[in-house]
Amino acid sequence: MTSTRLARVLTGSVVHMSMHPADHDLAVMEAIVARDIDPVLVSLIRERVAALLMLGPSVAEPTDARGRAAATFIDQFVIDVSAMTDAQRGAMFEQLGDNALSFVQALYVIDFELRRNAIREHLGAVVPGPFEGVLASPDMQLWPAIENYLRSVACMRHLDPVTAELVRLRGAAAHQCRICKSRLSVQAVEALGSEEPFAAVVASRPTELSDRHAVALRFVDVMVTQPTDLDEATAEQLRTHFSAAELHELIHDVVRNSTNKFAVAVGGDEAVVSEGIEYYDLDATGDVIADVDADVVRAATRV
Repeated sequence: MTSTRLARVLTGSVVHMSMHPADHDLAVMEAIVARDIDPVLVSLIRERVAALLMLGPSVAEPTDARGRAAATFIDQFVIDVSAMTDAQRGAMFEQLGDNALSFVQALYVIDFELRRNAIREHLGAVVPGPFEGVLASPDMQLWPAIENYLRSVACMRHLDPVTAELVRLRGAAAHQCRICKSRLSVQAVEALGSEEPFAAVVASRPTELSDRHAVALRFVDVMVTQPTDLDEATAEQLRTHFSAAELHELIHDVVRNSTNKFAVAVGGDEAVVSEGIEYYDLDATGDVIADVDADVVRAATRV
């Protein structure tokens, strides 16, 4: 573990030496939401997301303009973020003003906290959380904490590049994230020797998959749509084809990849390229390096 990553594990008031950096950074995100976000909005998010995911009772509709705008945005974010309209965005930004972006970030954090809770019954301890005793440093803000989490997950190395990329692209297609769909992993293409299966997943075309990849994509579908639909047969297939460490990473990958919901929700998911694709890889710190020339990416990321 690098000194930087160790420092993040020590960020909270309680030291968690056995906690994976990704788990710790996820816990910090949740702690910041509880500490910094308007508790009225947090309660609204939790109640509505739980109801939509069938994890809680139905809720009454807000009667004030601020609550109605936030509730409409929450519902669209959870049900189908790709169908978010400019009117829904505009009403939310108008009503929440300077708090709008932190509200959407908190919505992402809570959405996937509750989705993880829904699948924990079937997959058990490999599902990150619930977290206890982890506090964020006083000066840590939510978006930098999310960025720390993205890097920590990117540095996980149990899943092979092909599986990880198929999983990422399935989520990109589900959320219709333009920038996510326009990028392709150099390592995954090299490992598979073809771009076609990845293109098929992006376009939602039928493609021949191994049993391992097929069940991984079924899991993505369940987690990003209705996680309470995860059945024991699928859970058993996941345990058959993936080790506990791989499942732990798979779950984090889905959560990490789903930050694209934030970009799509606020209309910030425009692709860098107008046609074709960008190739990408991750550097040693977990940052994304992308270029239309795969050789440029290789030169920047391979030691």
